[in-house]
Amino acid sequence: MVLSKHAHARKCQRSLPSYVLSAAYEFGTCRPVRGAVRAYTLDRTAVQLASEVYSRRIASTLTRYLGVYVLVGENEKVVTAARGHCRGRRNR
Repeated sequence: MVLSKHAHARKCQRSLPSYVLSAAYEFGTCRPVRGAVRAYTLDRTAVQLASEVYSRRIASTLTRYLGVYVLVGENEKVVTAARGHCRGRRNR
């Protein structure tokens, strides 16, 4: 997985560990976004699949990052990364 400069900046800005982005990219649900761009989302199924590969400690922390997604463009380069939703927030 190769990060663009923008994706690396967003990863740091949003405090997203590298293993979370890797799990989203490797095990996440894929959906087309626009043209050749695809989004990989870290959902419960992805966390379950990742728990078979990653250590128990890392796998247990992945649930805190549910909803994180990575946008992947041409040449399998990660364009950006973000959190899909804010957990624990109530509608008013």
